[in-house]
Amino acid sequence: ATSGSKLKSNVDPWNAFLSNTVNSVTTSGGSSASVTLSTVKDTAVTSADKTNNNLVLVGGPVANVLTAELVTAGKTTGDSGTVEVVSDAFTTGRYAIVVAGATRTETASAASALAGML
Repeated sequence: ATSGSKLKSNVDPWNAFLSNTVNSVTTSGGSSASVTLSTVKDTAVTSADKTNNNLVLVGGPVANVLTAELVTAGKTTGDSGTVEVVSDAFTTGRYAIVVAGATRTETASAASALAGML
């Protein structure tokens, strides 16, 4: 994520994971910046949020309306056990990381995989 980006997700069960403070993010150039994380229910994300922020979406298209929007738009399949970066997700130049599974167990596995990447 770029400096000042907000990563958003639906709340449960990953609220504790997303509410952790991230002190810095190392970029390919070797510099770091402070990042703010906000946890927001998928149904509470506004058009302005989708336009102005990079998002982390937890849950497949049945559980998360934002993931469903991306599936409907053909930008992701929401396949089971997926951690996928979607460029130009809701607007040009903004990204969404989709953490999804066909079941809660598969979504938990995808979230664990994402946490392992951090």
